[in-house]
Amino acid sequence: YRTTAQPYFFSQQSAYATLDLSLLWASPDSKYTVRGFVNNATNKAVMTSGNVFSLGRAMADFSSPRYYGVRAAYNF
Repeated sequence: YRTTAQPYFFSQQSAYATLDLSLLWASPDSKYTVRGFVNNATNKAVMTSGNVFSLGRAMADFSSPRYYGVRAAYNF
């Protein structure tokens, strides 16, 4: 798809897929949960938007690179 209103060669983003993973553990009474996650596990670079300004300046925005973390929760 195009990321700008104009069909510039650098503003074309082909079809893509990303892989997000998560693993959840919950205590038997569900009061405690721990979740580990990885978003964009394949570290795929995806252009989300682009623009051209005066004097030939161009910019592009990309989605987040691979990131991961752990979330813990207590339900009361």
